[in-house]
Amino acid sequence: MGAEVVLVRHAESIPPRPGASAESVRPLSDGGLAQAADW
Repeated sequence: MGAEVVLVRHAESIPPRPGASAESVRPLSDGGLAQAADW
């Protein structure tokens, strides 16, 4: 019996705003883009 493991590294997104998009669709901040590029 096998198992699948999924690892996700989270990068910093822009701060939430009232009435804005959900967490899962917010774009990355400049710092988050740098974090993602370092991966």
